[in-house]
Amino acid sequence: MEFQEAERRYRELRIEREQGVLDDAQFRLRVADLLLRDANGTFWMLDAESGAWYSNRGSGWQPADPRAEWPAGEESKPLPSHRLRHLLFVLPIVILLAAGGLALWQTPALPWQAPATSATPEPPVQVIIASPGDGDEVPLGQEVRIELTLSAGPGLEMVDRVELRVDGRMVREQAVRTRLPPSQATLPLSLPWRPDAVGPCHITIVALSAGQETLGSAEIELKVAELSAPAVPRPACILQAAFLSDVTVPPGEVLAPGARADKVWQVRNSGTCAWGVGYELVRVSGDGMGAASPIGVPPTPAGLPSDLAVTFRAPGEAGVYSATWRLRSPQGELFGPPLDLEIQVKAEAQRSVPPARPARLEARVVDGGKAIQLTWLDLSENEDAFRVHRQDVEASVGLVPANAQAFVDRSVACGGSYRYSVVAFNAAGASSPAEAPEISMPACAAGSASLPTLILTVVPTQVVAGEPFTLIFQAEDGAGLVQVTIRGEDTGDPEIDEGQGFSCEGHRCAASWSLTWHGEASRTLTFVAEAWNVAGVRSEPARVQVTIEPSP
Repeated sequence: MEFQEAERRYRELRIEREQGVLDDAQFRLRVADLLLRDANGTFWMLDAESGAWYSNRGSGWQPADPRAEWPAGEESKPLPSHRLRHLLFVLPIVILLAAGGLALWQTPALPWQAPATSATPEPPVQVIIASPGDGDEVPLGQEVRIELTLSAGPGLEMVDRVELRVDGRMVREQAVRTRLPPSQATLPLSLPWRPDAVGPCHITIVALSAGQETLGSAEIELKVAELSAPAVPRPACILQAAFLSDVTVPPGEVLAPGARADKVWQVRNSGTCAWGVGYELVRVSGDGMGAASPIGVPPTPAGLPSDLAVTFRAPGEAGVYSATWRLRSPQGELFGPPLDLEIQVKAEAQRSVPPARPARLEARVVDGGKAIQLTWLDLSENEDAFRVHRQDVEASVGLVPANAQAFVDRSVACGGSYRYSVVAFNAAGASSPAEAPEISMPACAAGSASLPTLILTVVPTQVVAGEPFTLIFQAEDGAGLVQVTIRGEDTGDPEIDEGQGFSCEGHRCAASWSLTWHGEASRTLTFVAEAWNVAGVRSEPARVQVTIEPSP
């Protein structure tokens, strides 16, 4: 029977979630695909958490046992995949003839569906809310993550951002365009929201174009309830940053009125979270001086330095001006030290001129096909530094000091094509860009374009019970990485065996997971890491062992 096949597949999906192959949102979507409809028109579904059967005959979902209702040998009919996709976005209205006139009957609403409005053409972008489910209860004052997926057959290049609206009020937006590789058709997203009032609320997710056009949407109803003992969620990683130096515009720099300048701070990602899409530099106080805020920051793995740049213009009147900037996570959390910009504006200050444009910018493949070297001629004598840009990266990929005439980019991937430009800048502004012709990396070796590579290490390998240790991974894939998971293998600790997931952007990804073992000593723990690329291909598992010694 189809019921038995659905139950078998459900058990397989639970195992995949426990092993870290599927995250919770992916698991719920796969369970939703197991929807059945029998010959009588009754819908059947499996509860994602309990595995119990529920039926819907038009008046809502109720617990039911298909074995008690179906004679032996009768078959259920799976809901066709095209019908399921249609149900996920627009609930059809079926007009039925009834005795005495016409009556409207609506296809039963499913727990994960957004409520329908009217029969309209399918939107160019389909939005699926995977979690929470329609009608779920969520706790007051605790963070709720709206897990969703965007999909479009031709690709998602048209999507600029998504908005989370609560009762018609926009409470959060997430940029999308900057994280999309060419022609990507599906994108999972997670939007945090903290309910601030008890009662029912209406959640809407809207996908928008750069021209404010609505490309697709999904809706659910939630109930916000006050809990007596809210659980405190465990952070997935640690957000930290350390100030290293003022690369340009030192504190107290004297500028002429109206002078344009680039302020650059060098900081180190001293936490365990890799900075990627959604991480921003924002002004938190002081005079804006014409600078944009927020500003995207360069992708920066844990432990590595990053150059954060702000372009501003000195005010027109003499005086002392200052502003403070902070780093902000995709969840809206400010972190890291305050980054200060302080200048003096004096009318008598000598106005400098922007540096000259670099000449003869050339790019060539070096290091056995693993990197690209740029060289140019420095034709100016007044630059503060050079900034290197790459067409596929929103922020600059490098900052080199004055008088430099070379830069090596090691963030490239086999089989990729790249186009570079270099500008010189000082307090008065930047030169026009020097551009190099497009350059292509050697083709990937057989299998390397489709199979991510992954290295997992541990520091230290021998650990005393009750003392911390750190798992570190490095992943690479020519197509682009999406996610890396690390989990314990039969450690006996449910949280460790459940593991951690790390979101990735670009061709390389690195992060760490710090743990403390409080269980029995004199044993060996095994940890497994796996990486997924944008095509959904999974790497070979990487394993590492940790020996637990008794405390002295």
